[in-house]
Amino acid sequence: MQLIVARADRNAMFGATNDQGVWGRLKHYKPLLKARLGSRNPLARTVPAIGRVAPKHFNRILQAFVDHWAEVNAQVTPAFTLGPYTLAMLQAEQAALAEKMTAISTVGDGTVAVIREQREQLFGDEAEEVREETSIVSRLLLYRAIVRAMFATQPIADSLPDLSRLSRTGRAGCRPCDL
Repeated sequence: MQLIVARADRNAMFGATNDQGVWGRLKHYKPLLKARLGSRNPLARTVPAIGRVAPKHFNRILQAFVDHWAEVNAQVTPAFTLGPYTLAMLQAEQAALAEKMTAISTVGDGTVAVIREQREQLFGDEAEEVREETSIVSRLLLYRAIVRAMFATQPIADSLPDLSRLSRTGRAGCRPCDL
């Protein structure tokens, strides 16, 4: 649950879900820059391309804007702003977002390992000697053995899926939908 809340905070901070975050402000960067410098100015033509807006790209996008904005401010007086929003505010928000993303990766690393282990135990994607009897694979193997024993001469015994890969390798080498 902590990971979900942290991700929601990160997305809100960036503005991925609304126009109140950094993203909402940066949408106005290029039009305002063109209005101030003119559309033929080389700086107005080199505004960073946003590309894919996915969480893993947030920091790269913000760094590209910070670098461009610093270049613009080095060439114009007074410094370029987006209304009351300045380069220093963007840098502060970038630092806060980077901190939030580091916290998410720290929380996420431990959580993902635990979830993966739980999934493997539930499904039975482990060696036969450590596979729990309540796992899906164990139950499927037991069901198959019972049906084959009780209905050996019936067509139902031949219609069961082949689970031999599970018993040979000791690992669930197939996807759950293959079962």
